[in-house]
Amino acid sequence: MLSKEYEYFHKNLPELLKKYKNKYLIIRRGAVVEVFDTEQEALQYALSKFDLGTFLIQYCVEDKKITADFVNYRFVLGNAEI
Repeated sequence: MLSKEYEYFHKNLPELLKKYKNKYLIIRRGAVVEVFDTEQEALQYALSKFDLGTFLIQYCVEDKKITADFVNYRFVLGNAEI
């Protein structure tokens, strides 16, 4: 369940923050595959390219409370209008 993607994000957070702070990252198979300004853009792109459950959309910030919410699929899909 996306644990590899989440682990990649936290392991590489300092470097990711330098490049992508306050951006939405699509992480798949241990790599950032695309970067967006909004969650909606990231979700629309990811759903057009990948199967649900095979990618992580992660907001790139230092706040551990925000980054810990990835487990809940509703967090990822909840407010996006497709």
